[in-house]
Amino acid sequence: MRRCAQSMVLMPLPMLLLFVLFVQAMTLPGSGRGISYYLTPDFAKLGEPRLWITALGQIFFSLSLAVGAMVR
Repeated sequence: MRRCAQSMVLMPLPMLLLFVLFVQAMTLPGSGRGISYYLTPDFAKLGEPRLWITALGQIFFSLSLAVGAMVR
């Protein structure tokens, strides 16, 4: 029974900590501008070749790790 009581305290604790950090981050100056920048897409950058090369590199790296994990 003791383990159940510990998990009832320890399981919600990371979510509470995440909520506290979220509220603290939202109260910082300039946080609204940062969120706006994050959520507003810039479609003009899709025409840059460097973006596509970097994205392809990320895809190949991610797939190589996934294939290696599936072999084991």
